[in-house]
Amino acid sequence: MTRAASAAGICVVAAALWLVSSGASAEHPTSPKATRCDACHTPSGWRPARFAHDRTAFPLLGAHTKTSCRECHTRNYEAAIPTTCAGCHQDPHVGELGFQCRSCHDETAFQSPKFGVDAHRRTSFPLYGKHGALPCDECHVGKRASTFDRAAVDCATCHQRDAIRATTVTVDHGRTPFVASCKTCHEPVGFSPATLPGHDVCFPISRGAHVGVGCTECHGSLRGATVSGACAAVGVACADCHVHSAAVEARHHDDVAGYQHASERCIGCHRSLSR
Repeated sequence: MTRAASAAGICVVAAALWLVSSGASAEHPTSPKATRCDACHTPSGWRPARFAHDRTAFPLLGAHTKTSCRECHTRNYEAAIPTTCAGCHQDPHVGELGFQCRSCHDETAFQSPKFGVDAHRRTSFPLYGKHGALPCDECHVGKRASTFDRAAVDCATCHQRDAIRATTVTVDHGRTPFVASCKTCHEPVGFSPATLPGHDVCFPISRGAHVGVGCTECHGSLRGATVSGACAAVGVACADCHVHSAAVEARHHDDVAGYQHASERCIGCHRSLSR
């Protein structure tokens, strides 16, 4: 008997003894019916065993590399087993999101979804500004109960407390035009600074020299204020911000017919300030 044949015989006997002592199935890949012991084992010891799973139709990636063989191959190593996610993992979304798990998850961990900001932009509620930094369960609160509830997309559902607080310190947000849509004045990047498009009808602040001027720079206080839509509610007090000496301005305007040193008259000529 050659040395190679003797070594092969020893390998087969050792494999058989291992199978008997461990209670493993006769279909173990290292059984005498299999090809080579060293396909899984090394001379340093029978365990841990390594199998080239990459050569199969299901390469082991991520957390699957730490899964024991018996967790998937519950019967033996020749019986076919499912290769879909649902074949081994119970669906925490109870079928609500379909069975294409890979569209949101990978083998790293189920708790780290791939359904990020870019993917969310294909939904009815694209994530912009600060919304893009929120964790999923900040809006999808039902996810904590193993479901993925459809979150509301209107601002008031999540920002009702913000609207109440804003009413106590600024303009009454419980009245028109604020009850229509938060997006009229606010952007997802932050509640402040805010805009008021209706203001331009009376005095333009979205263009011209007054762009960026804060509300309280002209309005002493906004607490409890209401927006009536009537321009006469608050007069344009140019001189309150742009202080001018009446005597000096009178000399500058001696050739202007009908000149008066009055705030409400300034804008009649100085239109560039509001354009």
